[in-house]
Amino acid sequence: MPSGHVYAEDQYLGAFSYANHPADSWGWQSLAYFCPECGEVWARVVMTRKNEETQQFRPVIMGCRRHFEPWGIPGSLLRGELQYNLDELSVECLARELDVHLSYYERML
Repeated sequence: MPSGHVYAEDQYLGAFSYANHPADSWGWQSLAYFCPECGEVWARVVMTRKNEETQQFRPVIMGCRRHFEPWGIPGSLLRGELQYNLDELSVECLARELDVHLSYYERML
């Protein structure tokens, strides 16, 4: 079964597996979260197959925490496949998401 490792802002946030999807699923690529404002890759989801072969990266255009994001919450990893796999993410990853969302809405007040 495909599995992945999440890294955001130079922090390892744990591993997960796509338990509900077949190992030969072609859709699970590694993700590189790219901020269009500062040009940084601020997060990565490294996907591997059963044989530990790393899947190719595809970019996810998403603003980092420091910059505006018109289509979502800046700095959130919940764009693309990860939003459908919350129950498989680590506690560290979920805690970071909660912090990102709370900080965003706190600034809106």
